[in-house]
Amino acid sequence: MSYDIEYLVVHKCGFEENKINAKRASNAAAPLAAWVKANVQYSHVLERIQPLETEQAGLESEWILRNLKKTEDRKRKLEELLNSVGQKVSELKEKFQSRTSEAAKLEAEVSKAQETIRAAEVLINQLDREHQRWNAQVVEITEELATLPKRAQLAAAFITYLSAAPECLRKTCLEEWTKSAGLEKFDLRRFLCTESEQLIWKSEGLPSDDLSIENALVILQSRVCPFLIDPSSQATEWLKTHLKDSRLEVINQQDSNFITALELAVRFGKTLIIQEMDGVEPVLYPLLRRDLVAQERHIFSQEHYLT
Repeated sequence: MSYDIEYLVVHKCGFEENKINAKRASNAAAPLAAWVKANVQYSHVLERIQPLETEQAGLESEWILRNLKKTEDRKRKLEELLNSVGQKVSELKEKFQSRTSEAAKLEAEVSKAQETIRAAEVLINQLDREHQRWNAQVVEITEELATLPKRAQLAAAFITYLSAAPECLRKTCLEEWTKSAGLEKFDLRRFLCTESEQLIWKSEGLPSDDLSIENALVILQSRVCPFLIDPSSQATEWLKTHLKDSRLEVINQQDSNFITALELAVRFGKTLIIQEMDGVEPVLYPLLRRDLVAQERHIFSQEHYLT
């Protein structure tokens, strides 16, 4: 149709040869003819452009498909790389958790080891102090062993010769004997008993003064039967408490059954305390001298305390 219009415009209307005549013929025909001509020229342009547009569209479609394929390939590769990275991250997380658990375990072990080391250091320090104390005790015991015979003689002399002496005389004589024996000092209480024994005696009612402790040592360490002058009855009450587990029997010398109780005490090995003595009865002489005999399976030997 565009060719027919073009033919009419060019060959029959004669617009190209005589434009002026067209304008003269009609004022409205000239613009219309120009418009028709412009549309014809536009159609020519469209006819020329259409193959190019078609070719461009084909090229664009081919380029898009090629780029789409490349993009999909790249996307697939990136997804594979991402999956690989994700798997590696998961492995690293597992390793991190494992290392974290191991680190926590090692930290706990280190803390425990540090506590053990601190406890060992405390123990070593305590053992070191104990070692120093033991060394000091060894030195002290060695010195005491070297002077043991002399101190034993002083203790025996005190019990034998000073048991009936007053406190001032005891102290004076013991100091002179200590110097004569070549000793710097001598503690009778520490030599014959321990601190724990003294505490037990005090808990049993024995007074805590030096004289009472010395008298208790004489009573318990002497091989002879002691005769006690005890107006306050403190020593007697202490002996009753101290000897309560030794089959103790207490009797007065004026009791009517005195002889019978004495014989039974000797026969059955009892500990006998005789109170209210004005003198020593002749029947007690063999016991005090330990002139005893054994009959059948009984041995008549036991300490007796007379008050």
